[in-house]
Amino acid sequence: MKPANDRPSLELDGDGMGVPGGVLKGAVRGESPIHGEVRLFWSTVGRGTTDVEVVARWPLTQGSHFTFVLPAAPVSFSGTLVGVEWALEWVDGKGRAVAECGLVVSPTGCRVELPKVEKPAHKKLKTIFHPFGTQG
Repeated sequence: MKPANDRPSLELDGDGMGVPGGVLKGAVRGESPIHGEVRLFWSTVGRGTTDVEVVARWPLTQGSHFTFVLPAAPVSFSGTLVGVEWALEWVDGKGRAVAECGLVVSPTGCRVELPKVEKPAHKKLKTIFHPFGTQG
């Protein structure tokens, strides 16, 4: 992904989509000297509390290039109420965000779209989810 102008940016090798366990490479551009770090993180979006987790950091002490191995989970998904999004963030030496770049982490290379769960037709019936096939 190439930046549209000369502002500080993150450039990824490829299309910004990766598979769990895959390698993500890129470079920071637009500021000299290069300093700070690049952070790989995911966050929840949608209803409820927003969760954010930085899963890896790449210090920019040896130049402007970075490499990350993408973790197995969570994958990028979008649902009716909540979703997970992945991104890279370039943070300067003072902890200020310089640039950010979204990406998709999924076994298929595409964001997983969760279907809407329909309510039962009869008002007294409830939809029950059994995550491991157990009955309650």
